[in-house]
Amino acid sequence: MGIKLIRTYSIQLFDETSRLLEDISLMKKQDPAFEMYVMLGA
Repeated sequence: MGIKLIRTYSIQLFDETSRLLEDISLMKKQDPAFEMYVMLGA
């Protein structure tokens, strides 16, 4: 896909944010060259 940056302002939904970060960690374990950056805002 080529997307390396996700920006979200909706951190009140902590379950979704936590799940997103866990999924990125799992992808990084599967492929060490995987890059993803997340910007969390209020």
